[in-house]
This record gives sequence, C-alpha cells and structure tokens, in this order.
Amino acid sequence: MSFEFKDFSIHNDTIKISPPSSGIGNDWVLIIE
Repeated sequence: MSFEFKDFSIHNDTIKISPPSSGIGNDWVLIIE
C-alpha cells in the first residue's frame, strides 16, 4: 500500500518526511501507525 499526502509519501511502512513546498509554515505532517 502506498499513498501521497502533500509532500508526505509512505511506501511499505517507510515514512519519508519532506518540508512544505514553500518551505515556510507549519505544514509538517506526522503519521503514526
């Protein structure tokens, strides 16, 4: 299962965190399973 949320992409239970496109603001996303 894989899906993308904004700059957040998860593949095979692997969590990859990317900063907002603008690089400004608190648009960070944290996902815990």
